[in-house]
Amino acid sequence: MKKLIIMMTIAFSLNAFSQITVLEQSNGISILCINENVFMENKEGGLIQVMGFSDSDGIKPLPCRAYRR
Repeated sequence: MKKLIIMMTIAFSLNAFSQITVLEQSNGISILCINENVFMENKEGGLIQVMGFSDSDGIKPLPCRAYRR
């Protein structure tokens, strides 16, 4: 059972890794697009998901296409 969980975790992490693109870099901060959502990475390696707000949907993850506009 543990082997199955480990194999599934590795499979999902490889899938996410293949879909990472750098949108912007400045002063040790990188803006990344990971699986169509925007994340901010600092120079220490911390990763923060960028959230957006709209009146109709409230707070939700910011999609990469909205960041590029």
